[in-house]
Amino acid sequence: MFVPQKTNASLTCVSQGHPFAAFELSIRDQTGNKLPEGYIGLIHLAGPSIASSYISPAEKRAICELDGSFNTLDIGFMYQGQLYITGRQKEMIIANGENFFLQDLDNFLTSISELRNLTLASVNFNYDDQDHIVVLVEDKESFENNKKDFEKIIYSQASRQFKVEITKVLFVPQILKTATGKIMRQANCDLYLAKGGGSKN
Repeated sequence: MFVPQKTNASLTCVSQGHPFAAFELSIRDQTGNKLPEGYIGLIHLAGPSIASSYISPAEKRAICELDGSFNTLDIGFMYQGQLYITGRQKEMIIANGENFFLQDLDNFLTSISELRNLTLASVNFNYDDQDHIVVLVEDKESFENNKKDFEKIIYSQASRQFKVEITKVLFVPQILKTATGKIMRQANCDLYLAKGGGSKN
C-alpha cells in the first residue's frame, strides 16, 4: 500500500532514523517481495547480530528467510532513507478493503476532547469470518452518567474518521498493560470477550 499525501484522515508518524550501515533493512509484501520507498509493508532486518545473543545459528536459520533476513512482524515504510513504523502485523485488520491499525483508532479517539481522559483499547475478534472491532473503556464511578455520551461519540467519530463500524463499546474494570505501559490487546481480548463481551447481541 502506497503512503498517500497528507489528507484529513492522515496520522503523524515519527521517524526511527536511518539503519546502521552493518544492517540491511527492507520493506516487503506478504510474499516476501521487496517494496519501493513509500510503500507500507513488513519490516525485514538482516545483520550480523540479529538474535545472536540468545539463539544458536541453527535456530537463527530456522526463523530467518532464505536470504538471511528476519521478519520483525512490525509494519512500516521507508521515506528518504528513514524508517517509519506504523504498527504490528497482528494488530492490523482489513476494514472496507483497507489496512487498519487498532492503535490508530485508540490515538484518534483519545485526541477528542470529550474522550481525552479515558483509558481505552481497541481489540478485534472474528465472527462469521469477518473482523469486528470492540472498544474497551476502563470504567470509573464518575463515568456512570456519561457512558451513553461516550458510546455515541466513539461510534460516530470512528465511522466518520475511519469509515469503520464499531461492534460494541464495553466498559471494563481494567485495561491490561505491560510493565512499560503497552496495551496487551490479545490478553484484553481473551479476558473480556471470552466472557461474552464480543457477542453481537
